[in-house]
Amino acid sequence: LKTVDGQSSVSIPVGDLGPGQSKDYTVNTKAAKTGTYGNKAVAKADGGLSADASTSTVVVQPVLTITKTATEMAYEGRPISYKITVTNKGDAPSANTVLTDNLPAGVQFVSATGGGSFVNGAVTWNLGTLAPNAPKSVAITGKAVSQGTQINRAEVKGTCAAAVAATAQTVVKGIPAVLLEVIDVEDP
Repeated sequence: LKTVDGQSSVSIPVGDLGPGQSKDYTVNTKAAKTGTYGNKAVAKADGGLSADASTSTVVVQPVLTITKTATEMAYEGRPISYKITVTNKGDAPSANTVLTDNLPAGVQFVSATGGGSFVNGAVTWNLGTLAPNAPKSVAITGKAVSQGTQINRAEVKGTCAAAVAATAQTVVKGIPAVLLEVIDVEDP
């Protein structure tokens, strides 16, 4: 733990205290990583008087992970499926967890599971609070509307959890077709 300005110890001049008097002080600290941290405070006065107290603080954090799969190859005009799984690998719940999937321009939205809503080219899910080691999976069905490699990106973020993203790609090919035309030019 360190103070907001980077100090690892703090000295506070208290001044005189009369019998039965006390003063409260607050020191704001920031943890560099998760774990259990001990904190000891020592008060010293003239004449060799001293007192001490200690406490411990447990620092936890949600850590989100995301995996994404997609149909590897599809023909133009055919469906493409995306599956996204979000897991909290941390030791604290991830509150206000939101998953956003931006569909590529060559894929038209058809449907989404898990209450996903489609607005302005993106599907969004409010996953709420995601408990540690509790995966949540959702899916999207789209329709390939143009040929080429369609790259789809999804991102998840939550309160006190760093945003993470995953991509998946689908190669969209045209449907091969042959046109055969017979014309009767002259009757025999």
